[in-house]
Amino acid sequence: MNAGHSAILFLDALPNSTFYEFDFGDLAWAVHNGKKILTQAYAGRFEYIQGDGATNLRKFARERPGIKCDVLFIDGVKGKYERMRDVYLFRKISSPTALIFGDEANTIECMSGAVPETDPLCNEPLRNGHPLFTTTEYAWNALARDGEIQMHGCSSLHIKGGLRDVVCMWTWGTQNKFRGREVKCSKCARPDYVKYNKATESNPDLR
Repeated sequence: MNAGHSAILFLDALPNSTFYEFDFGDLAWAVHNGKKILTQAYAGRFEYIQGDGATNLRKFARERPGIKCDVLFIDGVKGKYERMRDVYLFRKISSPTALIFGDEANTIECMSGAVPETDPLCNEPLRNGHPLFTTTEYAWNALARDGEIQMHGCSSLHIKGGLRDVVCMWTWGTQNKFRGREVKCSKCARPDYVKYNKATESNPDLR
């Protein structure tokens, strides 16, 4: 969540909305802003949910099936399969016509799935010789190419020090290949992350 600027923008732009913030809680100021400042400033409209997103999203979908979000902003854990896992879980708590905003995006061609992740337009930016987004943008590319999401546009391309970083917007596509099945990922950042792995990609019953 960090400072909560995105949450404030959404809450002010949509005065009749309720905002659910799923935050890992590893930043002290973010926890303070979420639990204290925003909860008080937007009483009854802002709910701060702290802890592992994978666990809390599943719990939210299970215990509050009547709540379906119309707008999503997904900017959490980094990594291709981790981000795909998050998108999969957020679909469980969203409406069919939800608008999906996502960070760690680079070019319209890549984010729309017009080119594969191996294309130069999908090249991951480097910082000090290391991948900046840890392949997170490849998740958006794979989901778009599979028809899970459909891109509608991106913010103006911002290039600083050779880095490409934009926010894009998608809606749910015509495909929903997840079929409620999950594959455990032993190599992801946390052990319970679902990995949309190579075996999954080649098996339409698991995608």
